[in-house]
Amino acid sequence: MTAMEHKRIQVLTAVISGEVTVAQAAGLMELSERHAWRLLAAYSCQQVCDVRGPDGQARRYSRRKRYPREGMLLQVDGSRHDWLQGQGPYLTLVGAIDDATGEGTDRTGLEYLPGQARI
Repeated sequence: MTAMEHKRIQVLTAVISGEVTVAQAAGLMELSERHAWRLLAAYSCQQVCDVRGPDGQARRYSRRKRYPREGMLLQVDGSRHDWLQGQGPYLTLVGAIDDATGEGTDRTGLEYLPGQARI
């Protein structure tokens, strides 16, 4: 473990214990607040903890367990954007991830659909 990783763990532990806010932690780690939130989520993914948000309110996070077998739950999301940069219609990039594996498969790959598509 590098010195930087060790420092990050100390700072994230301080956030979880309520000693510092995420904004303060971001400053200590010389990162954006958004990146600090991401690190905190990754660090505490197996724990349930109270975290202070920008408004000072406690936020409780817990990571649910993945489904045990492939195909039991697909998480689908879409992003409507001008993917063709003005050379065509707005498209919605739709992707699906299998909850058990955390990966997209041939059945759940990315696909462009016209406009605000419904699945």
